[in-house]
Amino acid sequence: MTMDYSNSPERQRRELMIRLACEFRNGTLQDTIDKLPCYVKPSGSKPLHCCLSHDREVIRCRIMALLGLDAQDEEDDSRFPHEYLDQVSADSERPERPLTVARVACSSCPDAKIEVVQSLCRNCFAQTCIHVCPNNAINIMRGKAFINQESCAQCGKCLIDVCLYNAIKRFPIPCEAACPVGAIRKNEQGFAEIDFKKCTFCGKCFRACPYGAVMQRSELIPVLKLLTEGRQTVALVAPSTLHQFPGGREKLFKSLRKVGFSEIVEVADAAETAAGMAAEEFIRKMKLGGKLVADSSCPAFVELVRRHLPAMRPYLSSVPSAMALAGTKARELYPDAVNVFIGPCIAKRFESLSCPGVDRVITVEELGAILIALGGAELEPQDYIPQEPDASEHDFSRTCAATGAMLAAALESEPELELQEKFIDGINAQTLKLLHLFLFGRSHANFIEVLGCSGGCQNGPCSFSVPS
Repeated sequence: MTMDYSNSPERQRRELMIRLACEFRNGTLQDTIDKLPCYVKPSGSKPLHCCLSHDREVIRCRIMALLGLDAQDEEDDSRFPHEYLDQVSADSERPERPLTVARVACSSCPDAKIEVVQSLCRNCFAQTCIHVCPNNAINIMRGKAFINQESCAQCGKCLIDVCLYNAIKRFPIPCEAACPVGAIRKNEQGFAEIDFKKCTFCGKCFRACPYGAVMQRSELIPVLKLLTEGRQTVALVAPSTLHQFPGGREKLFKSLRKVGFSEIVEVADAAETAAGMAAEEFIRKMKLGGKLVADSSCPAFVELVRRHLPAMRPYLSSVPSAMALAGTKARELYPDAVNVFIGPCIAKRFESLSCPGVDRVITVEELGAILIALGGAELEPQDYIPQEPDASEHDFSRTCAATGAMLAAALESEPELELQEKFIDGINAQTLKLLHLFLFGRSHANFIEVLGCSGGCQNGPCSFSVPS
């Protein structure tokens, strides 16, 4: 098995995961964890920051996050990684906030602004940029257009098909621009900081930061301990996980068993159950005169409603998520087991804290590190062993959110009810405005299905695939 990378922070994060998992397998992690920053950034390598010492301090913070600890609140820079490792066990307390920001990794980006690239400005006679600015913030200085930042309202009117030379550019702060709810901002010291009262844990800032300063707090080590200690451990495999690994479903399931998962529960089955329950709820509410039902499959959307759209709470479906239903099923089948959900979603980490049937959550990245370290990635095609349920069943629920499809089928027996469905592919500033339109009755729909990630769950922030 190989891992592809789309950027350097992703590469370093996965390299550290694999190193941690391999050292754990060899029984040498306690002895080598303090040396990992030097292994990853050895003497003579080109520093990313001011010096190798800074780079190694960033790696120390990444190790903290991979051990499940909070780098954002860490004030003691003198602690060694082995001291953090001592805090982690198979039964250690789970992180309540799955994201963290390492100040030492943050570049303290300049404030977001719209600016004229002087080398591109031609000082044209049209001067359209000056005429469209409502605040008279654009002037000509020394033969070039110049934007007065104190007067600029960041409206962007000068950006839209105005300068034919594309000399006017918006320079954003990547993490702030990615967050649809304004949950991450520069603090008084100029470093990014997450406001967890606003955060929906969608992971967009995690994906967007080019310095990798936003980190997820992992449960990799506790799960490794569960698998190597021989504890009965159930893998709750999300539909979005199945196509992340080469070889398909059968090879993945064989790999999971090889590295120590004693049982496997497909969340796709629970997704189909949840879709059926949602369809029944929709029909019941519409018959009682309801106007709108919002699907509750995506945990990032659920937190968006709870924290930022309180007026939509009455319309939010009461149906548990597929993960919650799968965890409940696994608890009934294997009451003494530890249930581990596997998917590419960070928001699932937060949701799982309120799911009694889910004990741990790992991402597909972390599973990849486990498979490499524990030998589960060495399987050959002749090792394929089909697992129940039959792979030919429930294809729709393995590939995407399918509540709308189930609902359309259910309404065939209810001709008096009309489905006006709206599917929102990814939460961003624009779709957030659209959700407000539903509340004000300016956009017609009686059922909305929202996916936090564009392209669906398979494009989650911790997936191997790269969202377009």
